[in-house]
Amino acid sequence: MNNKQAFTLVELVIVIVVSAILSSIAISKIHINSLKYAAYSVLNDIRYAKSLSLTSDVYLKTSSLLFIDSDYYKSYWQFRIHCIANEKSGKTYKCKSKDKDYGYTIFSDFSGTHTGNPDLKEVAKDYINNSKYLGARFSGISALDSDYTDRTNLTQEFGIKYINLFYVDKFSPKSVSTIMFDEFGEMNAITYNAKRNYSFKVADKFVVGLSLKDDKFDKDNSICILFDGKYSIGDIPKNDSNGQLLWTNKGKNVYCHEILK
Repeated sequence: MNNKQAFTLVELVIVIVVSAILSSIAISKIHINSLKYAAYSVLNDIRYAKSLSLTSDVYLKTSSLLFIDSDYYKSYWQFRIHCIANEKSGKTYKCKSKDKDYGYTIFSDFSGTHTGNPDLKEVAKDYINNSKYLGARFSGISALDSDYTDRTNLTQEFGIKYINLFYVDKFSPKSVSTIMFDEFGEMNAITYNAKRNYSFKVADKFVVGLSLKDDKFDKDNSICILFDGKYSIGDIPKNDSNGQLLWTNKGKNVYCHEILK
């Protein structure tokens, strides 16, 4: 009799985290293809955010045995792309009007009234260097550059001039700045308004697009990370002669550089 055992959830999370650490260490030491290494770095960090959603008890910080916070879902771990606030404005910082740097932050909006902004204490700690935070300075936040890990500033670390995030509903890509992971690791695209109300978007796929240029998107300076399904751990699709093929819809190939335009 053959006894076959499946991986447990804890074992799967450990594999994801260890692989992300090993890949990130290699990325930090090799700078041959900055576009490809930027993509793998982002992919590893999104996988780490997914692992946090499965193992973290951050959702409990807004509730108790006597009180259930109806907005607890706002504490779900988030991956957000944004311009980096590197221009001093009073006691805080703001994004430059020109020559902006771009990056991302992984955080849980658990503090206070769920402002939607990643305060430093809400940002995930870097799994490679626990003294650093896994994010980049957000507009209106007073944190220092030295508080964050370097790789989340994609412009300075990898030369990335453009980043975008898409959720794909029935093969139609729509731009959004944030994806959120629920307690089961499911990915959701979200938007929110001035009243801090979250809106979850239905999606079949998720795409993170990067480019070395901000005014010209072609197969040589663009790359995409594809999450094919809500529970996908993500992949970087291979290129054919026409570019990086993401999917085929009604017999037509859809390429990375096409959806970035």
